[in-house]
Amino acid sequence: MILCDIVRTLSVLQTKAKLGIVIGSLLQFVIAGDAWSYECSRVNYDDPAAVSQVWRQTCIPFFISDQSLLFQNTNTASIAIQSFNRWSSQTESCTSLVFQYGGYVSEGAFFDRNTPSNNRNVLTSVDSEIDLERLIDQGLWPQADLVAITLTRYEPNTGEIVDADIVVNAAKFSIIEIDPAVSCGNNSDTHDLENTLVHEVGHFIGFAHVTDADATMFANAKSCETKKRDLSADDLGGLCSVYPAFGPIVTCSPSLSGYDATGITAFRSQCARYTSSQEVEGCDCSTLHSRRTPDLVNIGLLLLMVGGFLLRRQTFFR
Repeated sequence: MILCDIVRTLSVLQTKAKLGIVIGSLLQFVIAGDAWSYECSRVNYDDPAAVSQVWRQTCIPFFISDQSLLFQNTNTASIAIQSFNRWSSQTESCTSLVFQYGGYVSEGAFFDRNTPSNNRNVLTSVDSEIDLERLIDQGLWPQADLVAITLTRYEPNTGEIVDADIVVNAAKFSIIEIDPAVSCGNNSDTHDLENTLVHEVGHFIGFAHVTDADATMFANAKSCETKKRDLSADDLGGLCSVYPAFGPIVTCSPSLSGYDATGITAFRSQCARYTSSQEVEGCDCSTLHSRRTPDLVNIGLLLLMVGGFLLRRQTFFR
């Protein structure tokens, strides 16, 4: 089964006086070193010279939507935190990347270009067939058998990621914690939550699919698979090369003009917007606080709000 497949790229570009829409397909950028092979997501998959997507901060906060039924219990929330930590310095000493969990928030997967302080990196789910059908009808979810999608918002000239969301399809599939020692049968609709999320976090930080069948970023998997929970040598090679523990962040195809030329400062450093007196060890931001907005909007409406001068990429996991 193909677990994760980028089947459509919808990009919206708006600079000072220009608005454009770019639709393309995935072209993978492969880095082959002495020991590793990993791939970075480009801002324009039709352009082999396009820059790669990358976060320019190493402390990245994420939240869980309180609209999600899948993540309402403490066990699934703990699995989500563990899935992010698989790609962080908490697990791997070769990287400076840190993910900080900020708790539950009422918003879902949306992006507000007019009010940067409203934006959160959110983990959520589609929990009902009605919501899933609405997303499909609106062209936001190409087909029902996609297990998850990852949305990244980034500056098109530099590839700098400023926002990312992961949405899991709990309406169509049984997304559970699978015990590797116990068979879960031959149910093709059953997927391991951590196996799914660790793969999606790879897209969240700018990595694309690889050809190594044993890698977390490999696109294919059987139902009930759990091996993507653990990063392979190729996955670690990408993580520790792009986000090294010592030295600058260097992605596959970096922006030659630097990352300060397009005036997106307001969208940066989400951690800096959540402050308290208690510093977080190993992170350059303070402890996060959950923020609940008064209006609950369903995920279909939230996804419609994505747009503006940043590109939007959809990564589909099926």
